[in-house]
Amino acid sequence: MTSGETTVHRATAELIALAIAVRPDWPEHHVSGAIAAAAQDGMTWEQVLLALPRLMLDPASHPREMVREYQHARPSSVPAEHNPEYAAARAELERQRATRSAEGSDAA
Repeated sequence: MTSGETTVHRATAELIALAIAVRPDWPEHHVSGAIAAAAQDGMTWEQVLLALPRLMLDPASHPREMVREYQHARPSSVPAEHNPEYAAARAELERQRATRSAEGSDAA
């Protein structure tokens, strides 16, 4: 490690303690279970470290929502070409290219 570089250390116990101190309505096993589920689902420590405090601030939230939010935010496993929004955007780009090409050949 070079000078000025910072290493982020995993501090699961401390994050759990912070969560149950900030949100006494959250049982400890729900918080630790959500962190474990997040790791199993592929969330990095940094993602957990950002997501859980965000949920702590929402009085209607529950720790298990962290994984749901992550799953929702992940890119779809559906190939882009089968996504209707992708297809519409692609068609619009092609239309714009064709218009520009036609305008360029008209000027020549």
